[in-house]
This record gives sequence, C-alpha cells and structure tokens, in this order.
Amino acid sequence: HRRDHRHHCARVVGMSTNRQVVVLDNGGYTCKAGIGGQDQPLRVLPNCAVKPKRERRFFLADQIDDILDLSQVIYKRPCERGYTTNWDIQCEIWDRVYKHVL
Repeated sequence: HRRDHRHHCARVVGMSTNRQVVVLDNGGYTCKAGIGGQDQPLRVLPNCAVKPKRERRFFLADQIDDILDLSQVIYKRPCERGYTTNWDIQCEIWDRVYKHVL
C-alpha cells in the first residue's frame, strides 16, 4: 500500500516550552535540513537512494557516505524534472533526515 504523501511536510521538534521549526529544502539533487532562524542548513544531503550491485538494500541520504565502492551502484532519485515521481523513496529519505540526521 502506498503512503499518504499529504501529511509529511511540517514537523516541530523540541520541548513543549522551547520548540524549534525544522526546515527542509527538498531539491532534485540535495536536501538541505536545518532549524528555522539559522543562516545555514545543518546538513546538505543527497536526495537519492543508492543500491550497490552486491547489496540487497538501498542506502539513503547520509548513508551513501558508508558505501566503499561507488563504481557499480544503482541510483534512484525521487524527483525528475522538478516533480516528485517516486513518493515512496522520497518519504524514506525524509524519515531518515528527521529521525537520524537532525
């Protein structure tokens, strides 16, 4: 079953008295993630999923740095020509950013 992509855009993190707004600038090639009010993003990550030839799983966003051999990989990008075409991969990347990167 497909995920409902309408409920993923806004997220607030922090304590009840000290809330911070997470800003995610989702581009065709990179995701810039940070906290509202800061001049620069905390992280700039690849907006793609990569599967090495001999692996079963895909590596997402910051996990791509863990791949030792990039010579034979399959890239999957969730965006093409300015449009999100693969919502499943895009949601997995956003989940990774929210849960493990920020």
